Amino acid sequence: LFFRARVAGEMGYMPRIQSCNRCGRLLSNEPEIFFSPEKGNLFCIRCVRHRNGFILYPKEAFDLFCRVFLGS
Repeated sequence: LFFRARVAGEMGYMPRIQSCNRCGRLLSNEPEIFFSPEKGNLFCIRCVRHRNGFILYPKEAFDLFCRVFLGS
């Protein structure tokens, strides 16, 4: 699974994960990160209004995702 996702990223199919999809703020500095299943992207707390339709994305999962897919 990780291999396939990494290959997809190499081919340009990786969503923006290092920064908020709306404002561009770096997510590694954010205390809470939210995922929108509808948009398929991550958002900072400042850009999530009323949290309807957003899922709190665990910071540990975000850090692991970045290490695996971005090597950072």
